[in-house]
Amino acid sequence: MEIDRSIALFVRQQRELGQEEQDREEREKYDPKKQITYTLEELAAGVKRGKQYLYTLKLCFTPRLVFDGKFCIPFITDFFDVMEERPQNLLYASNRRKAAMLYTYVTCGRPEAFAQWRDQVKDSMQKMGMQVKVTKSAAKGRVEYFCYETPTAEGVTYNILFRCPKDGAVYTGSLNCTQEDKEGMGLLLEAMVHVTEEMNR
Repeated sequence: MEIDRSIALFVRQQRELGQEEQDREEREKYDPKKQITYTLEELAAGVKRGKQYLYTLKLCFTPRLVFDGKFCIPFITDFFDVMEERPQNLLYASNRRKAAMLYTYVTCGRPEAFAQWRDQVKDSMQKMGMQVKVTKSAAKGRVEYFCYETPTAEGVTYNILFRCPKDGAVYTGSLNCTQEDKEGMGLLLEAMVHVTEEMNR
């Protein structure tokens, strides 16, 4: 009798698991993140145009002069719920979309070589106990950047860190989102880095 009950329970659990799997596959069929892919060039064109859909989310962009008008960035309007603007650093974050952008600058002469800068940043983060996995290094005009992933208490983040020398200063930006959004929001952030370079020629 006990064996029959165990068999019946096992069969029911297997049936429920099968139904869950079927439901998941059905949801994925209609998930825009599984159906739509973007290219860096396509997203950069949308940022420059001022409007870009990211899956079902409509984003609007406007050029924003920062740091006393010395630097220009593409700014997402009606997106951020945290905005802190100080003389030498800016923070824009969307808790809802789990995306953030931090900009700063220092006045200096010629910056060190890109590989040296990237490795210094990576080493200093690792000294603070952060695991850093660099996934890409690239340049667009005078802007140099690298992409990396790092685990946090809330999950793995996807980050883009760039630097742009201009008029005796080096402007840097750190843009990030969740690792699971790197093909969408992450690629959009990289496109914004490319547009930032064009805005500061």
